[in-house]
Amino acid sequence: MNPIKLLFKNECSLAKGLKKGEAISFGEAEIAYVQPCASERGKVTADIVMSKEEKEFFNFEIVCLILDLYKIMFAEEKCSQALGIAMIKWRGKEILVFKNGRINIKRALNKEEIEKILNSLTRLLSGSILCENCGKPLIECAFGKCKKCMNINVKVKINVDYLKQVLTGLFIIKSLEKFYEAAKKILNYSIDLTIFEKSKLVEAYKSINEAAFESLNCINEASNLTEVSLGLITLSLAVNFKVVIQKALNMNFLTKEEIAKTLVLISKTILYNEEFFNEFKEIIGTLENNYLAINKVEELINDLSQLKLILSLFK
Repeated sequence: MNPIKLLFKNECSLAKGLKKGEAISFGEAEIAYVQPCASERGKVTADIVMSKEEKEFFNFEIVCLILDLYKIMFAEEKCSQALGIAMIKWRGKEILVFKNGRINIKRALNKEEIEKILNSLTRLLSGSILCENCGKPLIECAFGKCKKCMNINVKVKINVDYLKQVLTGLFIIKSLEKFYEAAKKILNYSIDLTIFEKSKLVEAYKSINEAAFESLNCINEASNLTEVSLGLITLSLAVNFKVVIQKALNMNFLTKEEIAKTLVLISKTILYNEEFFNEFKEIIGTLENNYLAINKVEELINDLSQLKLILSLFK
């Protein structure tokens, strides 16, 4: 049985495609027109509408995040979260992506090439597409963050043997290796307090970004929604691990030593699957009646618990 099919509820956009066994498909993807390219003879330009409804289709915070993580693969990349528009030059094509789901592709050879580019692009940006069930970007469904789409109580295990049978499974294995490499760096640099040196933090973040990059490789090369989902799950791990680290570093109500201790607890939770509720309670105990600070620590604990839960799928 495909473990990914068990993981998501039927109403989730990821599950709908998985249950039907369809090819990768998001939105309506209607090609509004194809016409000769004005600037280049022998090439065509196309306008594609992913949704007939004039509403948000892509979450642009996630679009910009994905494009930044994958920018090494583009000749050029620009993304504005505020304007809800992105421009990329990819595989010899110039592509515009809009928040409402409109996509413009220039310099394609023909309609068939447009369809191939569109398929690749929607796979790559799948984590930013809003779920029909919860209204959140699909990367949040993959992380169980939306609280509506994942069957949390289902005992699903995705082991190395299963990943080796999946066409793009090697990318997932590499992503997890880089993820644990980052956790080890955070642990070691927190123990000796060098985590507060910019060069050490950059080095740890580099490993996290490499984990995310391998996940995006999986998504980009995916032949079906199972592989897309696997890539989204590990991408969500990398993205949220970075968020948790940054939240800990921003806790200026703690001493430097207390922040380092918090980062040690975070890293050990990931590396050794341990729980440190008592240690976190001790930190909360020192905050007395500083409720804003207490809420921030509790929020971090919840984020870490979700990281641990999703990571347990691969243990």
